[in-house]
Amino acid sequence: MFIQVGSYLVPNNLSANAHGNGYTDPNIFIANAIESVQVDGGAFNVREGNHALNLAAIYGLRSHLDPFVTLTGDQRDLTATAGMSPSANSWGAMEGSYGNGFLDRLEHRKQFKFNGGRVWHAGEHTLTLFGIAYYGVGYVAGLRPMYGFNAVDAAAGWRQYPDTIDPRQRDQTHTALAALNDVWKVGEHQELQLSGFFRTYNLALFSDFGWG
Repeated sequence: MFIQVGSYLVPNNLSANAHGNGYTDPNIFIANAIESVQVDGGAFNVREGNHALNLAAIYGLRSHLDPFVTLTGDQRDLTATAGMSPSANSWGAMEGSYGNGFLDRLEHRKQFKFNGGRVWHAGEHTLTLFGIAYYGVGYVAGLRPMYGFNAVDAAAGWRQYPDTIDPRQRDQTHTALAALNDVWKVGEHQELQLSGFFRTYNLALFSDFGWG
């Protein structure tokens, strides 16, 4: 998965092994900010590198957002989204959501997102900036076995739980990304592209399946 920032493809893959394929997290996007999706099903594309071994998806972002506020929900989930363009060359959007999913064990999931971008034209330079921030926390649903059991051994110091999930079990993720692309028109028929990005990512998952 890639994010198109100007003419720069920012990899959204999180490298997790020697090959660098890792996995990708699409939760960073606010849907209203996405303008296009380009899919490449080729086995390998030199432009996309090893991350596109099986399939590549390039997400193009809008350059302008009409002001909007949306609120959607049902008896278990609620999401609020808002966005606008402070100027003709900038935009920003925010989203907050709370949900409990569809399983018996409530997730108490909270997510907060920010997406924003800006374009500058300075002489022969066109600079495109994109930034995201994401924070999510909740309980992982669906891990409880259908027929759970308790294991107790006071002498060994085992603790008894109502099922095989520790009530303190939770998952938490936060990430931030800043990407900048500079297209410099050197001459009538020449351009130089300079680009780069900075990314942080944190994932913490605490599970306890008891002594079963």
